[in-house]
Amino acid sequence: MSSGCRGSVVMLMLIVFLFVLTIVTMALVGAVAYAMQVRLYEHPVDGLVWRVPASVGAVTVFWCLWIALTFAYPGHTRPLHQASLDSGPAPFDELQVVTTDDRVETYRREKTNAPGYPKYKNINEADRPLPRRLKEVRVKADRKDAAYAATFKPESVVSNDARRQKTIVYKDESGRIMEEDGLGIIKTSGSGWFGVLLLLNLSYVGLWMAVFTVGVGLPFEAGAGLGIGSALLTAFTTMPFLVAQVEALALK
Repeated sequence: MSSGCRGSVVMLMLIVFLFVLTIVTMALVGAVAYAMQVRLYEHPVDGLVWRVPASVGAVTVFWCLWIALTFAYPGHTRPLHQASLDSGPAPFDELQVVTTDDRVETYRREKTNAPGYPKYKNINEADRPLPRRLKEVRVKADRKDAAYAATFKPESVVSNDARRQKTIVYKDESGRIMEEDGLGIIKTSGSGWFGVLLLLNLSYVGLWMAVFTVGVGLPFEAGAGLGIGSALLTAFTTMPFLVAQVEALALK
């Protein structure tokens, strides 16, 4: 199956998953709201039948916004517990490099959980180190992809004299950057994105609190507690899965 077909299948599965998730969430929120209101007021509030779909619909819109941001800026929109100041897209799985003497070599990332920069092995000579001072770096998010997703070229003329040019910055057509000492990793401005991510996650918590208070009419104390719990539950379960799938799709 080609990468385009796989991407279409993944997109279709995400749409189906989001639809099913919305229906399940609607049923759970409705059941909890009904039970709490019967316990507190002896009968549900007026309009619960439309309040629940409208409230969960707002959450679904927020999920779609999160997905759109992830597709546009993969690596920057992970749930807060998965983020760091250096949060960024996953390292590329395969690199094809063109050296200054026009040799073309292919390197694949080693599967390891060790900290630090990813390690790449030459597919023909395992002991051959990844060269420096390159004319081009072509990348694949997944080695199974048929074609290379992007080509990074040095911003300035490459010199073999390390004293004159200590590091090389490579950039692709969309403006993404890789540095010579971190080939395979997109360079990000972490602190600025962390602020955006913090706002995104806090807005998510606030939305869930509004669902159970303003949306379905529970008292603030009960509604806020349920909202925070729902936000944390989905942030640790649903959102990591959604974000990971969209990141993989965006980087193909």
